[in-house]
Amino acid sequence: MTLLKRCRLASTTLVVLGLAWSASVLAAGPRTKEEQAAGQMQVGVSYHSDVSLPLYIMTTTWQEHNMEEAANEAAENPSWGFPVHHVDSVDPVVQNLTSPVSMMPLPILNFDGQPNGCGCAPPDTDGEVGATQYVQMTNGGVQIFNKTTGASVLGPVSTASFWTGFGGVCENNGHGDPVVLYDQIAQRWVISQFAAATSNITDECIAVSTTPDATGTYNRYGFHLGSNFYDYPHLGVWPDGYYMSMNVFNAAGTAYLGPQPFAFDRTKMLAGTPVTTFISTAAPLGATFAPFLPADLDGSALPPAGAPNPFVLFPDTGNYDMYRFHVDFTTPANSTFTAVAGSPAAAGFTAACTAGRACVPQIGNVAADRLDGIADRLMFRLAYRNINGHESLLGNYTVQSNSVTGVRWFELRSVTSGTPTVFQEGTYQPDTDWRWMGSIAMDTNGNIALGYSASSPTINPQLRYAGRLSGDPIGTLPQAEAHLFDGAGHQTGTGNRWGDYSDLTVDPVDDCTFWFTSEYYATTGTFGWKTRIGSFKFPSCSQAPGFSLSPTPASVSVCAGTPANYSVGVGSVSGFSGSVTLALAGNPAPSSGTFTPNPVTAGGSSALAINTTGVASGTYPMTINGTAAGASNQSASINMTVFAAVPGAPTLTAPANGVNGVALRPTFTWTGSNTESYKIDVATDAGFGSIVLTQTVTGTTFTPTVDLTGNTTYFWRVTPTNACGAGAVSSTFSFTTANLICRSPALAIPDNNPTGVNDNLVVTDPSGATLTDLKLVIKATHTWVGDLKFTLSKAPGSSIVIDRPGYTGSGFGCGSDNIDVIIDDTSATLVENQCNTTPPALSGNVKPNNPLATPFIGQTLAGTWTLNVSDNASGDTGTVDQWCLVPATSGGPTTYTVGGTVGGLTGSGLVLSLNAGAQTLPVAANGAFTFPTGLANGAAYAVTVGTQPSGQTCSVANGSGTISGANVTNVAVTCAANPTYTIGGTVSGLSGSGLVLSLNAGAQTLPVSTNGTFTFPTAVADGTAYAVTIGTQPAGQACSVTNGSGTVSGANVTNVAVTCANNTYSVGGTVSGLVGNSVTLSLNGTESLPVASNGSFTFSTMLAGGAAYAVTVQTQPTSPPEVCTVTNGSGTIAGANVTSVQVTCLDQIFADGFELP
Repeated sequence: MTLLKRCRLASTTLVVLGLAWSASVLAAGPRTKEEQAAGQMQVGVSYHSDVSLPLYIMTTTWQEHNMEEAANEAAENPSWGFPVHHVDSVDPVVQNLTSPVSMMPLPILNFDGQPNGCGCAPPDTDGEVGATQYVQMTNGGVQIFNKTTGASVLGPVSTASFWTGFGGVCENNGHGDPVVLYDQIAQRWVISQFAAATSNITDECIAVSTTPDATGTYNRYGFHLGSNFYDYPHLGVWPDGYYMSMNVFNAAGTAYLGPQPFAFDRTKMLAGTPVTTFISTAAPLGATFAPFLPADLDGSALPPAGAPNPFVLFPDTGNYDMYRFHVDFTTPANSTFTAVAGSPAAAGFTAACTAGRACVPQIGNVAADRLDGIADRLMFRLAYRNINGHESLLGNYTVQSNSVTGVRWFELRSVTSGTPTVFQEGTYQPDTDWRWMGSIAMDTNGNIALGYSASSPTINPQLRYAGRLSGDPIGTLPQAEAHLFDGAGHQTGTGNRWGDYSDLTVDPVDDCTFWFTSEYYATTGTFGWKTRIGSFKFPSCSQAPGFSLSPTPASVSVCAGTPANYSVGVGSVSGFSGSVTLALAGNPAPSSGTFTPNPVTAGGSSALAINTTGVASGTYPMTINGTAAGASNQSASINMTVFAAVPGAPTLTAPANGVNGVALRPTFTWTGSNTESYKIDVATDAGFGSIVLTQTVTGTTFTPTVDLTGNTTYFWRVTPTNACGAGAVSSTFSFTTANLICRSPALAIPDNNPTGVNDNLVVTDPSGATLTDLKLVIKATHTWVGDLKFTLSKAPGSSIVIDRPGYTGSGFGCGSDNIDVIIDDTSATLVENQCNTTPPALSGNVKPNNPLATPFIGQTLAGTWTLNVSDNASGDTGTVDQWCLVPATSGGPTTYTVGGTVGGLTGSGLVLSLNAGAQTLPVAANGAFTFPTGLANGAAYAVTVGTQPSGQTCSVANGSGTISGANVTNVAVTCAANPTYTIGGTVSGLSGSGLVLSLNAGAQTLPVSTNGTFTFPTAVADGTAYAVTIGTQPAGQACSVTNGSGTVSGANVTNVAVTCANNTYSVGGTVSGLVGNSVTLSLNGTESLPVASNGSFTFSTMLAGGAAYAVTVQTQPTSPPEVCTVTNGSGTIAGANVTSVQVTCLDQIFADGFELP
């Protein structure tokens, strides 16, 4: 679960957009919980992250499940309710005529992208161009192309390939809405999709490549956004973050809650930092706000330093309403999402497709086959460019014009500061065809291109593009449209879906070439969409020659006296090949920086070493400056953190030393300084010989993600580390966890249902002991805990322990998330008064609304205990994760429970057994478990696995013994996936192309192009027989396999050896007429072969296929003298031994011309 931190800002009221209706909104007051939270921000963190294997290893085939829409479920995205404020009016900026002179340039490349491999619709086509590749994504698929030739480099494969091995919903439950971006600042790819285990989309999965190669490795992150339905994510690159917009609905998808902005920590994601932050508003803006998009950076000129990312709303209010999102990942409370006063008015227009989004006709004009116009939102992307001293922000959307649809496009300026203005806008509708589904961008010279779909009752859907040169009259696209591709068929059925978006991007290298991708139909049918990719460029566009600077890494930590080392790449722009002189600025005294080499020829790199001797501890921002004749100066920022010594010992603060009754997931805190990271160790002995938990963190707090064992004494310590090494270890503290009888039901709480849901805990206690005191542990995952009421009962007693905290009869109570409390009558903190901004909203030991223990004191512990949980307001959902009794009893022969912890469980169906089935206990989640019926002192116990979970094998440690006057809490059940192992080895001697290895008669095949290690991608189970053979020999070579067969025996197979050698051939023939002593033949002047008799001969030298050969006579016979001549003696080896050389010898007198009578 993503941990959320909601911080009230100094200015907490969002400016309401649109003067015509702001007064009524403000006067009405908060109508929903979302509007009540509109002035708050929240901070979240990734719940899982890793670094992937290369994508080319992880590829999986397209899947028809886990897509946004399956073939028979092409329901449209939930409507947000447009129009809310819009009033139709005359369009004063429509362009009705096609330019009679100027035409758009023809495509440079024009080729097919992915077909429908997911059985879904729509494709959600988007793509991005990078340094050397073009990456296209659709719902469920990805394909990577060489941008120079258009040839496929990888794919098409499933989008799930990016998440192979990641686990969770990102790997197993991706639902589409993909977005691919190229971060041209860092030269990295950004891949995203949304995901959830149900149809209620709650998670966003983002992968950032570690290099400019899209087929390589990725830093992968999973983010849980909340419990609402987060739809239609669109992202943009910005210097300080990756920004995202979402259209948010309630969990059922039936009520629009408004748009919501998100910003992800770009710096950490580029670095692969394990825990990465996102910042968002605490709730969507509200149901009266139209969807918006974030700005996406184009070009090499960055926005002004520290500039916020502008978000622009669809102009439902008649204005291009704008918010500016400033994020501060160091101090999140400083982050703001601020409405811009004086947002400029949009030119009037008539809303399109208001009678239903299926409005665009196709050939034949069949009403049931009309296509989705999606005319209620801005279309992807909102393209930002800093150009010629001003900012440009381009967008587009679909409007009705002269009874058809046209594309309204606009350019805004002054978008990150000051009052924004509309520089130009227009509606492109030059004839009676319907145009929609646009995407717009600008090149480095200020020229604009617009790509879109076109259709009508007389044509099949087509892909077209139009544009304008920077000097053309503003508000027009006079460079008349060109056709990228005309579909030969049209769509029937398919829920009328089309789009839901297209994508026009600009090449980051030349900053001139546009790339457009969208869908079309090759033949008429259902769910038969294809995609097309094309590039084009205005002939007048050019980028001034120059260079770029790319330091790696961006930040370095060193111990004083140790050099800080960087590599500075000097890139060439537009063929620049001059020398670039590098200099370092801002470095602390007395340090100095040395570049080797310096200057650097563009296209090369230089090593920067900074001498840190004598530099004081601290973090120092610095600048690398580059200058070159004939090119503009460039600069790049780096950071250096210097430590003077190893850190001192941290001071432990909580849990306090010797404390009892600690929660099973305590929050550990400590203080320290001069440190990069801390390692916390938790053990069951003071000597730390039995460490049960180790974690490295960058902050001074840590909360385990799995339960410790109840009624157990633990010891903990913290070790600090920085670039100088590990520091002194803290003192050791101990604590004892609470004695708990627990249930972990993961029980869903029905929304807005005062009756609630019950969960029962049956306790068996043959001793008949009576309660003298009682505490209650409650853990719940739920947004807006002010909705919740908890009641504990055991007949005849009952107590309402939590009753809608913060709710006073009006409003909605505590608006923060999640509960992790110990209900304790002796606590001084009343649960009713608690509402932490950082989840859990309710935490620690708290006093209940009503006495907890009093109704139950004097009752026996044994019996059925019931926890009732009810949700008393709409819009938020969640689960009861765990609840535990913490009893104190007296009387009767004492019995003791047997329990422990389960770890590593991912499968379902685990059942534990106590004493050969005397008690069984189903376990559905990791954490603590306790068999409900206690055992007498001195009784033997044995815990075993009754039923193994699906796909896993669990083992039991500390599972047997004798009860010795205390509860047994140290049984450890550890589960692991059933092991699989890979088959691989090495290839040597390979020089030809086309080698394909085969595993188990073609069950897996593996093309191999270079020498080195190889591994078949799919692992096999332990005990499986394997046989590696040559599927296809390489050209001109023969390869053989050793150690190629066997049986997998609990380890990866790595010793298969494939050895390749070039095919070679012999040269020979026959000698005739030889009567002399011998003739000596020569092959290519390198081998001599004496031949003493007539008959066949063969040289020992072997020649490769294609090699030239020449056989000559080196020494003639002498006794008697003869003259030997060679025929068929030269040629080229043609893949076979040469046997046709003929050597004929004659007596010399005949050779000299003597004739017999």
